[in-house]
Amino acid sequence: MVLITEEGKDIKKSLRKIIETFEEKLDFSKGFFLKTNIVFPVSEKSGLLTRHKVVKGLIEVLREKDSGVEIVLAEGTAAGSNPEENFRISGYSRLAKKLGVDLLNLNEVEHVKLKWKYGTIQLPKLAFEKTYINLPILKASSAAGISGAMKNQKGLLTPNMKKGFHKLDLHEPILISGNNTYEIDTLAIKLLGTNEPDYIKISRDIGVGTDDYISLGNDIGNIKSNFKYKPEEFKKFFRIRLWSNPRACSMCRFLFHDITRFPPNNLRYTIGMYIKLLKYAFTGAEIVFGSDPEFKRKHTKVICIGNCTKKLAKENSYVNIPGCPPTKEEMLKYL
Repeated sequence: MVLITEEGKDIKKSLRKIIETFEEKLDFSKGFFLKTNIVFPVSEKSGLLTRHKVVKGLIEVLREKDSGVEIVLAEGTAAGSNPEENFRISGYSRLAKKLGVDLLNLNEVEHVKLKWKYGTIQLPKLAFEKTYINLPILKASSAAGISGAMKNQKGLLTPNMKKGFHKLDLHEPILISGNNTYEIDTLAIKLLGTNEPDYIKISRDIGVGTDDYISLGNDIGNIKSNFKYKPEEFKKFFRIRLWSNPRACSMCRFLFHDITRFPPNNLRYTIGMYIKLLKYAFTGAEIVFGSDPEFKRKHTKVICIGNCTKKLAKENSYVNIPGCPPTKEEMLKYL
């Protein structure tokens, strides 16, 4: 079952409707584990992270139902990133303190092992002990087409498992809620008017969800007509073209997430990187990530990022910047 709510600027009114709709499935006695999306060290205003107002509003609504209910926020940030830095820069450390809830790094909590198709997988014990609420933000993904409810689950994995997933070929105020991630994402794809990512098709084939779900709430017809989404084949900065694919993990892709911004506290690195990137911006370069990268070569210079591209670089005499992911020093050295 999927619920769409559209309540203007009163997000708590929407959240109350969501909680009331699914209340019989919520066990307040167990407490709540809210899985946010805090993947990178960026502001929540970037559109890449779960918005503060959603988390704040949900916690307040849950406390309206039970003032003493236990609530924890938790996230396993992108492989290779610093969780504490992510929490601080995103404002979540401050928000958690203000709301009086714990903010946990899922990389450090206790995990349980489960069997799955590829052997065993480790998941946070917390997800089984508490009532789990998944709080993604809907956004474009160069690795998976779109990132929504299903892909946000990836944050539950350990850093090494996140990298492994990619090698296995990972594929205005409106809230979409439901009790099945497949159904939520399927409806989101309809709203976006985009093609289905492979992981949606695979999920349908193995029975994660079906397409005959019940849709409640606001009519999607008017919403869909106001939004058009077209995934990018590559990102471009003058004559630099950045290619990604489902086999490129988050951290290698984030190295060039915004190639016009660098840490203000490292002037030497910033100046050096600007000079090198400006050279490629005029001469042209293809920058590729992930194992078996797919790209259409237009420029003579091809730069392969990370250990996954080492074989490609060696076979074709391309530049390879080693690391998993490469450090800033390696990036500056090899570029």
